[in-house]
Amino acid sequence: MAGYPPSPSRGSADGVQVARSSQEVFQLLASNAQRIRCNFSHISVQDARTLRQRLAQDSGLKHLDLCYCEVGPEASCVLADGLRQNTSLQHLALGWGPSLWCRS
Repeated sequence: MAGYPPSPSRGSADGVQVARSSQEVFQLLASNAQRIRCNFSHISVQDARTLRQRLAQDSGLKHLDLCYCEVGPEASCVLADGLRQNTSLQHLALGWGPSLWCRS
């Protein structure tokens, strides 16, 4: 598919805000973005903890795409914990990254 993944930009025609780092994801969450894509970034365990806190606050985020991000097993478990409290997120994409698993 030509042009995939899309080039990073602040916004796109489909309303998705694109972040180039986990810090930009946090900034977009603070601005109440509803659709965020963060590709080709490393999500550390500390980043996942911060994201867990933001997800637990139910900011109105409806779509979070972390495809192609490096999200390791510990970070994915931390994210899963934040998602348990979130009621607004409707779509979470984690495809094409390293294997993700978490014991509940």
